[in-house]
Amino acid sequence: MKNVKKISIDQDIGHFYNEQGYVVLKDLIPREILERLGADLNQFFTKEAPPDNPCSSDSIDAIITKLDQMDSSKLHQIQVAASRLASFHLLASKIYECIPLITGQAEVVFLNAVGFLLGIPDNQRLSYDWHQDGTYHM
Repeated sequence: MKNVKKISIDQDIGHFYNEQGYVVLKDLIPREILERLGADLNQFFTKEAPPDNPCSSDSIDAIITKLDQMDSSKLHQIQVAASRLASFHLLASKIYECIPLITGQAEVVFLNAVGFLLGIPDNQRLSYDWHQDGTYHM
């Protein structure tokens, strides 16, 4: 992201959010949660890649790239299903802990969906500088 302003944890994150419309919390998610999510995604994509597809024994990156070229609708189905992995909810619960930092109080949060957007090399179909699928209210 271009022109991202930096603040320290000692500054008023809520004020920054209300003024700028965003807040980036670096190093928020513990490495263990990210590693678990990565392992779950790898296992899921490897398992769900069609067995008759020559990519089913490749790395997750190769599976994603080949499926994008050979069967993009199957890739989309796998991505949507993978967004329901329990490890995404671990990630969401960690993010949820930061709401009081941003709002200054404990807020009621309605979690619509947790997921991810694949960034496939050399594929301009889903290339965004910034992207938001939903509306967030505080």
